[in-house]
Amino acid sequence: YHYENAEMKEKTIEYLEKAGDYALKNYKNNKSIYFYNKLLKYLNNTVDKPRVMKKIAEIYITLGEWKKAEGIYKRALNSAKRFNDKILIADIKSKIGELYVDQGYFDKAIDLFKDAIRIYKKNNCLEGLANINILSGDICFDMAEHRKAKKYYEKALRIGKEILDYKYIAISNDRIGTFYYYQNNTTKAMKHYLKSLKILKILKKRNSIGVSIGNIGIIHHEIGDYVKAMKCYEEQLNLAEEMGNKLCIIVALGNLGELYGDQGKYQKCLEYLEKGFTIAKEIDAKKDITNFMDNIGNVYENRKEYVIAENYYNNAIRIDEEFKQINYLCAHLFSKANLLLKINNIEESERINIKALKLAKSLKRENTIFSCKELKGKILYEKSKIKGINFLENLLRSTKNNTNIALLNYELYKRTNNKEYKHYAIKLYTRLYKNTPNIRYEEILNELKK
Repeated sequence: YHYENAEMKEKTIEYLEKAGDYALKNYKNNKSIYFYNKLLKYLNNTVDKPRVMKKIAEIYITLGEWKKAEGIYKRALNSAKRFNDKILIADIKSKIGELYVDQGYFDKAIDLFKDAIRIYKKNNCLEGLANINILSGDICFDMAEHRKAKKYYEKALRIGKEILDYKYIAISNDRIGTFYYYQNNTTKAMKHYLKSLKILKILKKRNSIGVSIGNIGIIHHEIGDYVKAMKCYEEQLNLAEEMGNKLCIIVALGNLGELYGDQGKYQKCLEYLEKGFTIAKEIDAKKDITNFMDNIGNVYENRKEYVIAENYYNNAIRIDEEFKQINYLCAHLFSKANLLLKINNIEESERINIKALKLAKSLKRENTIFSCKELKGKILYEKSKIKGINFLENLLRSTKNNTNIALLNYELYKRTNNKEYKHYAIKLYTRLYKNTPNIRYEEILNELKK
């Protein structure tokens, strides 16, 4: 303020940027925007103007004001072009591309990444190349090209190690962990997540720390340790809210909602899911929107409100198909197929399940493959009892996972009244419920013990 009054331009510029940076570091997002906007008035004919505009756009991304951020990025890009700052041009294109990835506009993002890669290579900017490889991997992952995504992440990891940029080493490890999670290798996934978290804590990257903690929570959730999962998810949400990062907030809300659902706390589950869904729609985060739709549909299905559930599934599938979100489409197709069997729409259930199974096989998604096969057996049973039972029995003989073995014994008992299936299902579900307090295990045990 005193510098401004004294018309000391250089000191004013220095003060305003430091004030903006300090506010940003302390997650005072609106305050940092205030200082950076004041700073812009003093930077009309300098290359610092697009650089500061980029900072402002990044804050609006955090706040979930994506359209505003996109407009500022584009103005910053035009300004950077006037100054012919090649690296800054590539950096801004990368940022716009990253925004398009989160919105599901992959083709637009790819075009921008190609431009940025050409500039980074020409100028030997390895940091930029590391970032672009991670973002390219993210596109591949969302389009279900998992192994191709892993190659991008591994390339980013190699670059990070070469230039000793620990931020990219950490982020690459986190992404590789997610690859292993989708391959059902929770041990390797956890190893990479923990490695990433250790580095991020040293770097004090609180935004990314929250992501890693959430991913670790997902592993705990997957293996049935709901107490540790809840602790991770709550910490993830607290960090996201502290920083005001809307994208991180909706991920944490989704994780908490799913966990409450698995515990049978459906009202609490729905509260978290609907809150996250509202924010996801506000910022137009397509993949999060469809995942919320699927999970909210699951809650209504469990309540036997099938019309509402089907409507959510239909909308999720429509968006997945429109934006080529293949990674999520197969699970959402299965949700609808499973519901259709419950309401006795057998032909349509079979048609959609075939599509879901084909996709799951192409993605090597073992959990979804099993679910689709188990549903196929139940559909067959409705058309031919003998064929359905034979299919489920053959599936049981080829299954090694205890949770799946328990489910098949339960389903076969319901269809054959064979007491051996009943006793073995009770034995397995008792063991499973002891380790994991999943409401579905409890419900099945109660049904079997009647």
